[in-house]
Amino acid sequence: MIRNINLSAGWIFLVGLIFQTGCQTADQAHSGHMASVEIYGHTEAEIQKAAAAAFIENGYYKIGDLTFEKKGSGWETANYGGWSATTVWIRMRAEITTVDSRKYTLGCNVFVVDAHGEAGMETERKFMFAKRSECKKILDEVKAALGAPPASGTGNP
Repeated sequence: MIRNINLSAGWIFLVGLIFQTGCQTADQAHSGHMASVEIYGHTEAEIQKAAAAAFIENGYYKIGDLTFEKKGSGWETANYGGWSATTVWIRMRAEITTVDSRKYTLGCNVFVVDAHGEAGMETERKFMFAKRSECKKILDEVKAALGAPPASGTGNP
């Protein structure tokens, strides 16, 4: 009987430990964004240009300086579209914030868009966790595309 209690307590502890640590990521987003990366030694214009290229390469259309969207999949429409038969769209909004004179944070948030393009009917709902990995992947691509800072003396700290 005591062995069964100890065994059950051990399993409960193990499951609790898995839930406690299994959903954490090593790279936490900054500035309240879903995902972010820090970029050193590049100008804001260079970051914007690299971001546009990365989002477009991943199937998004540029609709603003750092706003990109694409048509959602059938699964996304079924999952996030509710009773509507119209396709949902996925919108990513990136933002560049200045950390100091040589360092920027490129952050991103993701939204599902209902009634896309319908004046006065379009609604946007922010994703809390879904699409985080895709968003982070694209931001990592931006950082990789920029590579090392230019040799103009504005190198990594």
